[in-house]
Amino acid sequence: MTGAARARIALAGTSLDLGKAQRLSGYIGRAEESLKLAVDTALAMITDAPGFKAMSWKIIGDALYELGRRSSFGRPQSIHQTLVAVENTLPSDIAMDAGKTGHPLANASNELAQGTAEGDSAAALALAAYQARMSLIESSADAHAGAAYDVAVTLKQLASSVDEELKETFLKEAIDLLKKAVRAEPTNSIYWNALGVLRAFDNVKLAQHSFIMSIEVDNKSPIAWTNLGLLYLNNEDLELANHAFYRAQTLDPDYSLAWVGQAIVATKNEHLAEARALLEHSITLSAAIPEADLEFASRTFTLYVKGTSKAGDHDVLFLPFAVLDRYSQQRPDDATALHLFALICERLGQGDLAVTLMERVIAVLEAAYNKSEDAETERHFALAQVNLGRLRVSQPEYTDAIEALKMATNLLQNGEDEITVLLRAHASYCMGLAFFGLTEYGEAIGTLEAALEQVPEGLVAVRGHIILLLSQTLWQLGSDEARGAGKTQLLSAITENSRNMDAITALAAYGMLNLDDDLLDAALSEIRAMPIDERLSLDPEGTVEHLLTHHHLGQYPYPAFVLNKRVAGKHAASLIPIFSNTPFRNLVFGPKENEPQNIVGGGLLEALAGSGFEGLENARRLGEWIEHGANKETTSFIVDLEPPWLGRTPNPIQLELIKTSVEAFWIITSVPRSQIPRYVPPPKQQEDVLLTTLKALPSPPLDTKPLPPLPEWTEAPAYGRSLYEQQSIDKEPVFQWLTAGTKMRDFVKNYPWENHPLGPMELWPQILKSALSAVMAAPYPWAIWWGPELCLLYNDAYAAMSGTKHPGFFGKAGKIAWGELWEALGPLSELVLREKKSVAFEDDLLLFGRLTDKLLPEETYHSWAYIPITVEDGTVGGYFNTTSESTSKVLYERRIKILRALGDKTALARSKGEFAEAMKHVLTEDAHKDIPFVAFYFNAVDAPPKPGRDPEHKHPHRSMVRVTSTLAFKIGVPEGHPAIPEREVHFLDPVTLRPVLRLTGKRTGASPGSTIETRSLPDDSTVVANTPAESDPALEPDKEPAPVDDAAWPFFDVFSAKKSLHITALPSTIGKGFGLRKNGWNDAPREAIVIPIAAEGDEVPIAVMVFGVNTRRPYDEVVLIE
Repeated sequence: MTGAARARIALAGTSLDLGKAQRLSGYIGRAEESLKLAVDTALAMITDAPGFKAMSWKIIGDALYELGRRSSFGRPQSIHQTLVAVENTLPSDIAMDAGKTGHPLANASNELAQGTAEGDSAAALALAAYQARMSLIESSADAHAGAAYDVAVTLKQLASSVDEELKETFLKEAIDLLKKAVRAEPTNSIYWNALGVLRAFDNVKLAQHSFIMSIEVDNKSPIAWTNLGLLYLNNEDLELANHAFYRAQTLDPDYSLAWVGQAIVATKNEHLAEARALLEHSITLSAAIPEADLEFASRTFTLYVKGTSKAGDHDVLFLPFAVLDRYSQQRPDDATALHLFALICERLGQGDLAVTLMERVIAVLEAAYNKSEDAETERHFALAQVNLGRLRVSQPEYTDAIEALKMATNLLQNGEDEITVLLRAHASYCMGLAFFGLTEYGEAIGTLEAALEQVPEGLVAVRGHIILLLSQTLWQLGSDEARGAGKTQLLSAITENSRNMDAITALAAYGMLNLDDDLLDAALSEIRAMPIDERLSLDPEGTVEHLLTHHHLGQYPYPAFVLNKRVAGKHAASLIPIFSNTPFRNLVFGPKENEPQNIVGGGLLEALAGSGFEGLENARRLGEWIEHGANKETTSFIVDLEPPWLGRTPNPIQLELIKTSVEAFWIITSVPRSQIPRYVPPPKQQEDVLLTTLKALPSPPLDTKPLPPLPEWTEAPAYGRSLYEQQSIDKEPVFQWLTAGTKMRDFVKNYPWENHPLGPMELWPQILKSALSAVMAAPYPWAIWWGPELCLLYNDAYAAMSGTKHPGFFGKAGKIAWGELWEALGPLSELVLREKKSVAFEDDLLLFGRLTDKLLPEETYHSWAYIPITVEDGTVGGYFNTTSESTSKVLYERRIKILRALGDKTALARSKGEFAEAMKHVLTEDAHKDIPFVAFYFNAVDAPPKPGRDPEHKHPHRSMVRVTSTLAFKIGVPEGHPAIPEREVHFLDPVTLRPVLRLTGKRTGASPGSTIETRSLPDDSTVVANTPAESDPALEPDKEPAPVDDAAWPFFDVFSAKKSLHITALPSTIGKGFGLRKNGWNDAPREAIVIPIAAEGDEVPIAVMVFGVNTRRPYDEVVLIE
């Protein structure tokens, strides 16, 4: 072979391998280019180097086989040229198949003649290339077997695209070829596996035999184990199937199909949550298979539609979106997957992408129908048109939507089965919406009435939806006659289904809009007739209750609004109204009362009197009353309002608020205590505002409990002396502004302020009082640094966080209170005061106040900030100090990082040496603080001697099981330190496997065999390390070993208990020189843990590890390595 020929063969083979890898990684376009290059290079070799034809045809066949996995190509013109070149190069005897009608090669020839190129054409030419190679092979049995395997596998792939007669022929020929291959090369596991796949459905016993033979030849093949599991699964032997899948996962945890198979087993066992988790895991693997992607996406979407996932939680669709995007790149012409992809995009708000995908679905189905004229394909095409029409309505593209929906209706006009009727009704409904959007109300009414006539009375829910839209369209016409017809339609819907909550709600809304009490009462009577449980099940979002509650509030003559009792992530009520009546909006928004964003609510916080901290204080007092003002003295609350549209006024507007608790809400009504200005808007139709209100109604349920009665009108009290102030000022003239009910409030109250730089509290500026009140009310560690000396004031949570520093540093100057940190904090404080800018730090290591039980500063992390407080003259009087402890998060992330690194590194180990090296690398690089020192020992177990070797029992230790612990590595331990011997020898009872004695040297300590889990090592321990092998008594047959009490470390206890041992107090002799690690704490270790490492079934651990415990954290039993 010449150098040029070798280079070409190498280029072709490399391009082939690269293309395969790119396809598996999802780089479909790149794979296509690489495979095309492999074919083009190999074709040139056939012409230029005839001696390498067989090798060239093999490369061409492999590359075309990979191309044939796709239904279409990204660059069809380029692929078409290559396929034509292959067809023209085929030997004449192979090309004869192109003349056989129905043969894949004949179909490929026709497609290529028409200028098109598809995956089936590439697969057919791959078969021809393999056959050409087979015709050139003369002597080698192995080569014949390989060629037969290639032809057989390609025949199987093509069998799915030909008629039944040819399919049977192809499969029979493939089976015969594989039988020849296994006879020629019976030690090839791939051939046996392929034979098993082909016989899986027609000869189960032969398939099982083939898979087992494949496993016997190569027992580490996850493919054969998985296929055997699928065979068992297909024959309902779930236990054996699960076992086979588990073996495959053990051999290759990244083999996706094994996880998919186990998911199917879980499904058949009705363990649906586990099945979904297994599928979700399978799609995250690097070699994920398309079928798993589609199955996972389909199951997740089904659960979402059925409401099994959390209500409104679209997040569950993000992963199906990603895997379908990957799937559609690999199989761009799979109409089912594209259709599902479009529906998921619709739910995620990606309307444009959903339309594009649905158009692709229609194009693929149209091409498929033109080939097969299959009725099921036609129905799928009609369904896609319906969905496309609905998507276009939501865009809104009403004209295009009507065109798609009309086509769907024409295709569905003859079927009378339930599915066809539902599709037809859905198409008509969407068409009615489209006409409604075009304001073509007459067309909309005609379409909906025709749809209503076609839907059987048994499909009550479908008829109810159509009637509801029809009545809304009639209402929109505006005439009394049309609106009367709309009301009649709603009444008929309720007659058909007295539980049609949508129709009842609409009827109530019409009654409210027309001020028709009879109609409203009719709707109410239907609702009140329902049991409460049934009402909630029919109306889980509480639309009716909301509507009626808002109706009652709408009749209230003074400002009223609704607040949520709880807001997600908080424990207090929100002060942002979710609904407000017209008097409230008129007062708060004035000329903007009817703007859409103001219809629902809002505006309360903006209208509260006061600016800066004064406004915050008013908001705090209002929130406190709403949450806690339940006693007789605080049933009402006086609030001062300064609506922004009125500008700054000398006399705020006063309202006396009254609250009523209704389910998850506060209904707040009011009585004016001063004159209320009114903005008179220009005339506007009432129903426009009410309709907007109805559309904006929130969803949580409200019970329509009676609203509080209107209080009798009383003269408004003098400005500035609200009822609340009259009740509280006289009780506590100084501290009424300070949050009650906390320990720190009493502490502040009793503090000797007259001798403090801040002076008596009566003289404090209002901004400091407001700021401190906010701090005291905060549930998190907050503080204020105030004045020239930055005196420290803080709340209960901050006091708890400070540990032993509280209460001694309260009120102290910053440089005294936090003297140990002031070198870092001082410049930051100056920056805040000088630049008036906030500073913030996340997960900052702070060592202060708190000590471990070993009296060392405890390792803690905090996310904290300094926020300047500006006083009236524009300078910074001090700053807020907010903080939240993040120690648990930091430690968790750090430890998880170590565990993941250990798992990743040790998983690749193939020997004890590699395992120890991986452990050492991770623990050296990543565990500076958590593990100050490590000693890792491997155990070697020698079985007892055979009976009769020591009949006189002169050497009793020879009947024991000898365990030799050899040091594999150490970290953070000085060289030659006596506490870590290089080797220790232990003897265990052969029956009980409990320790008897050990060899190394004389020591004192705890007794061997102790099973306690926590203990201290004695401080007078002596150790003898590095016992030379040649002086080991166990190696000298004529010397008795000297029994001793214990080792330097309690390995005996670990052998006995077979679980970790926590050593609570290390002796100073052991700790000297330990733990001096870079980036560590450099403390002498105080505690240690001894961990056995054993596989399931091991009587003696294969290894033992000793490691020190973090000196700056309390031991919390979260052992890092276990």
